[in-house]
Amino acid sequence: LDEREASFDVLPDKVLVNGPGYCFESENVPVDVGPAFRYAHLFDADIHPEEGKVILVLMPFWDLVTRHILQVIREVEWPVPVEIKFHPSTDRKIYENSLPEGFLVTDENLPELLLRAQMVVGHSSGTLVEAAALGIPVIDILDSGEFSHDYMPEMGKGILWDEALDAGEVARRVSQFQEILQSNPSLLKEEGARLRSVYFTEPTDELIGQAFGLD
Repeated sequence: LDEREASFDVLPDKVLVNGPGYCFESENVPVDVGPAFRYAHLFDADIHPEEGKVILVLMPFWDLVTRHILQVIREVEWPVPVEIKFHPSTDRKIYENSLPEGFLVTDENLPELLLRAQMVVGHSSGTLVEAAALGIPVIDILDSGEFSHDYMPEMGKGILWDEALDAGEVARRVSQFQEILQSNPSLLKEEGARLRSVYFTEPTDELIGQAFGLD
């Protein structure tokens, strides 16, 4: 049988999503909330962004979006040191001439980086949702390109995260979030917990057993 003629109409017994916010209706297969193994660190971490020492810039997979973010952040006067983490599939050498002077490029694991992040900046990356779920303020730098890569949910917008079109708006968001971090960090923590409860599910033994039919 030619590969091009092979049938791909194979259905799984069940589809598991990371949280209730990702559930969808399907006539062909049951959809249920499963244990979010990859995001277990969201339930273990003791995060205090009001004590954070760095602003973390998380780069996406998309080259055009990455270049746009680099252009915007080089025009911002940052109040604390900035660390950049590229997407794991990216050859960061191609951006060496575009890196703002004085910025540190890091290979540190995301959970460890989030422990010391005051806020997170980026676009088109699911890791921004992870940061918000921990109560860390997020600045989503919008891309004016042909395609939309907006991953952030509406939940928490204007409180826990917000958009920025250019360097001026990024600077204003930084000031806005620094003020909240100093005056009312518990608001961010509460909003992060609310977002986490919708988009991520702790991989407990009970949920693992339910999801995979284990005794």
